[in-house]
Parts: sequence; C-alpha cells; structure tokens
Amino acid sequence: MEESTGHEEKLNDEDMLDDEGGNSAQTPTEQAAARRRMKRSTKKVKVSVIESKGCHDEVSASYLSALGQLSECKSNVFLAAQRFGIDSIYKLIPGADNRKLVTDNEFRPQYFESEIAAEPDIVLSVTSEYDLIDAKLKPTFAHVLHNTSSILFATVHHGNEWKDDRRFQAVKPWIKAKRLRFITLSDHVTNYMTGIVKHWATKMEAHDVPISTFPPVFTIPTAPIKNEAVLRFAMQGDLVVDRRPNRDYEGTFKRFAKLNSTDQAIELHVVGNGGLLKVPDEAKDRIKFHRGLPYPEFYEVLHSATAMLPAFASHEYVERKASSTIAASLIVGSPLIADDALLNAYRFLRRDDVYYRERGEDEIDVVERISKLPKQDRLAKAEGLLKKNKLLTKQGGDLFRQWISESQERRGG
Repeated sequence: MEESTGHEEKLNDEDMLDDEGGNSAQTPTEQAAARRRMKRSTKKVKVSVIESKGCHDEVSASYLSALGQLSECKSNVFLAAQRFGIDSIYKLIPGADNRKLVTDNEFRPQYFESEIAAEPDIVLSVTSEYDLIDAKLKPTFAHVLHNTSSILFATVHHGNEWKDDRRFQAVKPWIKAKRLRFITLSDHVTNYMTGIVKHWATKMEAHDVPISTFPPVFTIPTAPIKNEAVLRFAMQGDLVVDRRPNRDYEGTFKRFAKLNSTDQAIELHVVGNGGLLKVPDEAKDRIKFHRGLPYPEFYEVLHSATAMLPAFASHEYVERKASSTIAASLIVGSPLIADDALLNAYRFLRRDDVYYRERGEDEIDVVERISKLPKQDRLAKAEGLLKKNKLLTKQGGDLFRQWISESQERRGG
C-alpha cells in the first residue's frame, strides 16, 4: 500500500461460500471442485513469503493472519526488516507454530535447494513490484521458476507500476506457465490491473491471469470501549506536504479549530512520519502530532479516535493505488469519513461501516455532525466495524485456501 502507516477476489459479506462444499445451490461441477478443494486442504502446503523492502509491515501481517488460519499451511517468511515493533504484532497472529521468520538475505537459490526448506507450493511476494526486478533477487525467482513447480502470488500496490515493461517481462514466463496470480488490496486496483493485463494480451496469451482482491486486515486486541472523555479524530500517513500537494493540512486545521463543541473537548491526532506541519495558532490546542510510534502505540492512538479522516495524496488512491488508511480503520475499529468515490474503490466497505460524507459536505462538516451524535451511536458504529474486521479476517483465510487450490488446479496437479 502506497500510503505509509507512519512507519507503510473481491468478496461481499453474503458472497462467502462454505469452503467445505456445503452450498446447496452449487452445480455438480462446482460440488466436485469443492470436494477436490476439501481433499487438498488436508495436504500440507508450503508457502514462502518475501518482503524485501521493509515497508509493508501491515500487509505482511495480514497475509500471516490469513495463512495462520490454515492448519495445513507452513510458511517461511523472508523479511527485510521488522520495524516499529511489528514483531510484537506478529506474535499476536495465530499460526506462529507453523511459520518461521527469517531475513530476506536468505531468499537465495541455495535456500530452496536444501532439504529442510524443500520446494514451496506458493511464493507470496509482498513487494513484488520491486522483488521481481531486483538484481539480487532475480536469480532466486529464476531458480524457483525453472527448477520447481511453485506458483507465484504477486501483490499489486501501485497498479501504474505494472505499465513498466521490466515488470511485464519479469512475469511473462510465469504467465506462460500458468503459475501467476495477482493479489490486489482493493477493488479499484483490481479493475486497473485488469486493464493492464488486457493490454498484455495483445502481446501474448495473458487474458486469463487471475487477479484477486484481498482486504489487508487482521485482528488485534483492543480496548472494549472507547473512552470519550475527549472526542478524538485522527489522520494517518506520511506527513510530507510535497508528497501530498492536494492535501490542505493548514486549511483542515483552521476549520477544525472553529468547530463548535461546548459539551466536550475535541482533538485531531495526526499520526505518521515526516516533519511537523504548520498549525495555525488558533488550532494548536486541538491538534496533536505523533511521529514514529511503535505499532502497539500507533494502533492505540488510532483506536482512541471516534473517526478517521483520509489524508489521500491524490485521486490515485481511488484509481490505481491502495491506501493503508483503509486497512488501519478496520484494524483498530475507527470508522472512516468516506464519500461515494472511496466506497466504490474499496467495495469491501459498506456505507454502514463508515461515516458517510454527503455531496456538498467536506470532512469537517462530517466531524461536526459526528460530534453531535449520541455517544451510544458512535460506540455502536465502532463496534460494528470491529465485527466487520473479524469477518474479513476470517474470510482472508478462506480466500487463501481457495486461491491456493484454484491455482494448483490451473497449473495442473
């Protein structure tokens, strides 16, 4: 996900079918496929996860959460870094006994030639946009391509990066071998990537490359009830004005300072990396900055917020890039302020999951409206989002089991 957290198959609720083949509406062909998936699920599956840039901690955590639900799955996880205490979050994720954390320096051909490592069924690249063209990693991917039958799951964070011919050339042999699946983190990136693959199909037979959407969420322990002694709102991301030229921080802060609230104090907590932004004098009592927080504290601050304001750098985050703010909202149970563009881009979110921004409103209009709601309504909204988190977290495991089985059948064997 492009937006930093300050450290960085589409599925609707009713669409999730029982993976054991118990859906009475299935055709005989679908029932047979479900039985094959059930049989496969009893076989051990080896997954090698590679994150070579040390920048997508939460995406890695969401993958570990999904894989950790699969008792048949054993994972070797190659990480460039474990930043800001993310290791303490990894320890909370189920399946620790079935995964081994190692450094990305071990992601070498020799590792996969050893008897201990054996051949992975799946190579899951968290940072595929860089992994596949990195000179240090190319020999390993070449070894896995030519000397194993492993299937590559490539994560797409920035859809536009795949217009680069280097990346097309990197995945071309995997496409020919029917051993590639793209995983995006939002529906709009899936749509964008579908267009790119259609363009590739003019150069080769690439029209049937699977592209699946995975909501990057996981469940962590949170305080059962938000403390509303102070009504808090939050923004998170890289606090760099040059990187977000379309984000009028100062204007947002000025509007926030003018909010009328006689009943209780209101604060805006700005969480991320980068320099301190300019805050108007009249807003200084209400604007709080948090930089470089360890993940447990980062989540604690965001969880304390009644709602989160998106701090998108541009329209790219509803067109071709995935935003970490969306996942952060679900992980901590702090609803986003969202308009139709955001809901259309991240379709695993429903209108009930967010504070909806009506046409003609800006974010501060919604903040003011939220502040006037009964406390029980605000708490119910947060509780509903945490339930959505648990649903999506469970579905993550179901999706990976389904994708692994489908990919193996597609490859043949």
